[in-house]
Amino acid sequence: MLVDSQTNGSHHSDPQFFYDTSMSPILEAGQIINKYYLWVVFAFGFPGNLATMITISRMRHFGSFVMYVALLAISDNLAIIVKILFYQLLLHKVPLGSAGCRTLQYSGVVLISYCNWVLVLMAVERLVAVRYPFRIHFQSCLSSRKTACIVTVVAILICLLNMPILWASEYNSDIGWCHVKSTPLLQIIHWISTSIYFFVPFTILAVCNFLVAREIRISFRLRNSFRSVHNFMVGRRSSDVPIQKQIMIMLFTATFMFILLHFPICLFLIVDTYWEAQIGTTSYAWKYLAQQISYVLSDSNHAFNFYLYFVSARKFRAHFTNMLVICEKKHKCSRCAEERYQLRRLHT
Repeated sequence: MLVDSQTNGSHHSDPQFFYDTSMSPILEAGQIINKYYLWVVFAFGFPGNLATMITISRMRHFGSFVMYVALLAISDNLAIIVKILFYQLLLHKVPLGSAGCRTLQYSGVVLISYCNWVLVLMAVERLVAVRYPFRIHFQSCLSSRKTACIVTVVAILICLLNMPILWASEYNSDIGWCHVKSTPLLQIIHWISTSIYFFVPFTILAVCNFLVAREIRISFRLRNSFRSVHNFMVGRRSSDVPIQKQIMIMLFTATFMFILLHFPICLFLIVDTYWEAQIGTTSYAWKYLAQQISYVLSDSNHAFNFYLYFVSARKFRAHFTNMLVICEKKHKCSRCAEERYQLRRLHT
């Protein structure tokens, strides 16, 4: 979005406004949330996403879905870092200049949009896999290459569609804050950017999950009706069923949380157009608090994925647990070797 609240989660251009203790308790609660919530997201999200990347790097086989998960973890961590960096630089009145504002805002918008679209790609691929299982299996040898091409094309499109930020954002040296020019054209671009970030991924994920659930229900009915024929046709592929089931559970869990966490911000952005409130009024305080809560929920999506994978996917949980066990054994072995070395030195 081409607004100040896109990256730092605030709705007012003057940073001094955030910490005015004379404001109402409602507004003060919003200020406290605005000041600290990104650090909470960082505390939970950064190590979780890092654990996801390390766990995946130790896996022997990399399918397209695993590539999406790894890319999502990397993008989530980068988005968290850019958000915190941008907010802290503004908070400490570092003179970013217009170039700094544009770079950080553009990077933040692109990264958070890309995170959402990676999840969309995961859902679309699962829908195609469920709808055309034999075709996907036949082309599985090309899945990694195709996945790399698809994610690259999507990244380029997101970068191009958000290019207007590079000339719309400016730095106000009087208040030490970044703001966006307000023109009719930029308002249109703002809604396009908002749609790319929130509304379109939200809609596609909801539709894809509905269709996937529908296809699974139909396939179960066919399997029960033609069990003997099905067993003859799939034969050796029956061993893939548990893996596919875990992938579906991971996807459903991640997309359900995405829809749940992003619905408030989608609703707020629509209501915000008609909710007029003057600064200093109770209505504005409630609006500000609602906005902060909406951003807390949407930004929390960058932090939850590892924990969702750990809870919902047995294979991922097993890989992560085995990695911890191996690391612990290596640590014990290195400590024992060090102790033996010290004993030899004492005896000699």
